[in-house]
Amino acid sequence: MQECIAVRRALVECRRTQVHLVLAQRLVARRKMLSEMRSMLRVHRFEIVASVSALRRTCHAMRNSSAGATGNYGEESGARAVRTHGEPTLGFGAKRAFASASGREEEVLHTVQAHPEGIKLVDMGNEVGVDWRRLVQPAHTLTDAGRIEQMDELFYPIR
Repeated sequence: MQECIAVRRALVECRRTQVHLVLAQRLVARRKMLSEMRSMLRVHRFEIVASVSALRRTCHAMRNSSAGATGNYGEESGARAVRTHGEPTLGFGAKRAFASASGREEEVLHTVQAHPEGIKLVDMGNEVGVDWRRLVQPAHTLTDAGRIEQMDELFYPIR
């Protein structure tokens, strides 16, 4: 009877080892597939950003040429445009907002780099000490610049 129990335990342990081995192999395969998918998505995102940037430049050039002809200097980047020496520039409030946004980008970048497993905007906001909605724009700016990447709702550092 004792021998039968010992044989069963050995069989269970052998099966457990086999299952763990298969699970480890599947994990390696999933990680490899995810890495390949991320690199393909990164290339695809780069192509999209390049085409959108070209469209933005074209649109901006068209807007500048029509604004110069009509003398109409509308809103730029959500800030009031100030005309000096014939060129539109951003007013004082916009400069302060820009400085604050670039500081937020650095906070977002450092927070994402501290969490290689990925971090949500809500958790990032809690860690930084601000409402998460204030981090949406800096996070998307960093994503568009290719400094961090986003998969679903998690942000990851680029390795």
